[in-house]
Amino acid sequence: MDPLSMTASIVALLQLTGSALSYINSIKDAPKDRASLAIELSNLNTLLTQLRYRIDGANPEGAWFAATRALASGDGPLDQFKAMLNQLLPAAEARHGLNELGRKLTWIFEKGKTEAFLPKIERLKSLIGLALNNDLLYV
Repeated sequence: MDPLSMTASIVALLQLTGSALSYINSIKDAPKDRASLAIELSNLNTLLTQLRYRIDGANPEGAWFAATRALASGDGPLDQFKAMLNQLLPAAEARHGLNELGRKLTWIFEKGKTEAFLPKIERLKSLIGLALNNDLLYV
């Protein structure tokens, strides 16, 4: 995968993450797990942004880029995160069809479902953090 394709993939994830954060933050009086999910998505958003710009300046023939490419491989961590966001967003968009007030008053996920997202987000944050730190080793 070339840097442009990886950047496009990360930009798509940033847009999905932004949509998920927008939905989560629009909920009024949601349970505590909503706040945890929003915080973790926001932290991941920051790491994805750093990775995006690091990839933009990367040498596609370099060792760092070759190692980082695994993040975007088929069914790799970025694809898994995209699938997770796609589980979150259709439920949110189904609510969007209802009136806006009802959507903002209701948190639609059971506690176990949001708690299942958190380890996946944490794993991706760790992998991206490692990739960003490895860039320092190759400098």
